[in-house]
Amino acid sequence: MCQGMPTGFFIPVEPLFGNLGRQDIRGDDSGNQILTIVPDVGIIAGSLLPIAMAWITYDSIWYPLGIAGIFTFVQYREANVIFPIAVSSRLKRAKP
Repeated sequence: MCQGMPTGFFIPVEPLFGNLGRQDIRGDDSGNQILTIVPDVGIIAGSLLPIAMAWITYDSIWYPLGIAGIFTFVQYREANVIFPIAVSSRLKRAKP
């Protein structure tokens, strides 16, 4: 059996995800690296339907590109502005 992330059904996931389930920087093989892919997959999956609908509905390439740009801009703002502000406010409140 492969040394991958443990699953409830004992499915070897290492052939599917490569070395993502191997050791991280701390040296433990808990498989936390796979969790960093989940938000990216959600962003891509969530943007595919609006992009596809714009591609089918309009005759111009600019509509799907505009939707992709809007998704990119919103995700960038959320990851680099909103999330740090929210986390820092929680950390300031958590200090004794």
